[in-house]
Amino acid sequence: MIPSNDLIVKLNNKVQQYVNMANAYFDINMKMPTIKFADIGNTAGEASLLEHTITFNTKMLIENEERFMVDTVPHEVAHLVDFGMNPMEFIPKKGRRRSFHGSRFKHIMSSVFLTTPTTTHTYAAPKPTKRYVWTCTLTGKSMYLTISRHNKMTKGIVKYVLKGLGTTKTDFVFTGKTKTS
Repeated sequence: MIPSNDLIVKLNNKVQQYVNMANAYFDINMKMPTIKFADIGNTAGEASLLEHTITFNTKMLIENEERFMVDTVPHEVAHLVDFGMNPMEFIPKKGRRRSFHGSRFKHIMSSVFLTTPTTTHTYAAPKPTKRYVWTCTLTGKSMYLTISRHNKMTKGIVKYVLKGLGTTKTDFVFTGKTKTS
């Protein structure tokens, strides 16, 4: 799924608007980040601090365009602003981890972008469409797993049981096939 050209332009303009607001407020010269679109599961957006890139969830953007522009876009830009002004604070210190949604992030969201700082979105999460086909070697029955469950099965982290048979992971094989729903 790819956003329309009009939507891409609108999103880029909105990102630039927030970058300009941060530049004016803090008297800095932050550049426009690289914008990418991808299916990133339940995540609405991801700011890559070192690459100065924001990846937006294509499906969530298309399905929640207006809210996305006022919630997710400033949220991700705020991460880049915070990092750009304080990069050394994002280096892990012994026994402590930097809060990505701390007081400075909240200040950028509320005082600079004039929006409510949140740490999570409330968009309907897209259902995974690609399923991996596993077959029971005893019964021939198939089960269809999401990428997350497929990876856990492959690594032996989880075992699935067919109800009534008591078969476990060792009785399942990945067929090498996928199914798109």
